[in-house]
Amino acid sequence: MKKQTLFILILTISFLSVLQLIGSTKYMSLVDAGSSGSRVFLYKLTVDKDKFVEIVDIPISHNKTHVGIEAFVDRPKDGFEGLSVILDNLKHTIKESNIEGNIDFYLFATAGMRTKSRAKQYAFYKKLKELITKNYSFLNPKILRTVPGKLEGTFDWITINYMKKTLFSKETYGVLDMGGASTEIAYVPNGEISINNKVTFHINNHKFMIYSHSYLGLGQDLARSQFLNNPLFFPKGYSLPDSSPAVPNYNLALKEISKLLDLHEVQKIEGISIERFIGISGYKYVTSTFPENSNRRQYSIPLLHKYGRLFFSKSWKQLQKEYYPGEYGYLYSDGFNNIFISEILTRYFGGNCTKKLRVEGGKDWTMGAAIYISQDNSI
Repeated sequence: MKKQTLFILILTISFLSVLQLIGSTKYMSLVDAGSSGSRVFLYKLTVDKDKFVEIVDIPISHNKTHVGIEAFVDRPKDGFEGLSVILDNLKHTIKESNIEGNIDFYLFATAGMRTKSRAKQYAFYKKLKELITKNYSFLNPKILRTVPGKLEGTFDWITINYMKKTLFSKETYGVLDMGGASTEIAYVPNGEISINNKVTFHINNHKFMIYSHSYLGLGQDLARSQFLNNPLFFPKGYSLPDSSPAVPNYNLALKEISKLLDLHEVQKIEGISIERFIGISGYKYVTSTFPENSNRRQYSIPLLHKYGRLFFSKSWKQLQKEYYPGEYGYLYSDGFNNIFISEILTRYFGGNCTKKLRVEGGKDWTMGAAIYISQDNSI
């Protein structure tokens, strides 16, 4: 009888241990502090008996600010005030979701903050962490820092391949991410990877080794800022900041961008088709230059050229009337973005590439960051 009781006890403990492993959940909040604004996310991570990470995005209403965090590098209290709006919304979501206990909190700034000195960054994050700890007791601030560009690309790659269910397959997707101050590219190449672009990490005891590179200065906002008074890049009738009129010339503008890409030594992608890549952020937004009835989920380089030339064939007044009858503050920049992205894709995949790039919205690298962190990879 004692042996039977002992056996049942052991069996019960083992069963409960398995249940605990299967049902092990953790909540994590991350802020993507980008150059054009910050967004806060809340994730629920579940681990099953095989240690596979399942991650669920818990929606937060009004989760974005519209000022880059680098603008507050000398004023951390003002930076905190700006973030407090979305952190209050995070608090509301946590309460409504009946989530208990402290939540690990991470804030990762991107390219805009990479332009600031390390000393200023350190002082800013130190003060910001103090303010968050003091005012949001339900958060457990773990890491607040500027994320290296190649890690940002890595997080993009994990996010896309997790969502596409290709993370552990032999055929993964590469990712092209166009931000405001930098552009990232991440993929698994066919050959060797240089040490400066190699990222190695583990998920579920599976070792990954990918190419990831970030071009600081080649985000669409920072790149465009270098050409604001160049008449080639803006619609007819648009008044430039120096009050001169825009005189667009699509072909000459492409050559100007090519010179910029030469300065940044943008490299061609060898041996992998554009069809094995997914473009996000700016690569998706560039479809603003497409007619309303066009397919905005994929495009080729020739199609970008076609719609770019169509865009510049119209005057500023025509564009305001035909493309965006309502309020839209970025119409003036859509033509530049078309030229800029089409030339980058030409550099990556060659001028004769006619295949299509798939583009998607609503994907944020913080999901990949949460998976990466949950597996104890180094930041």
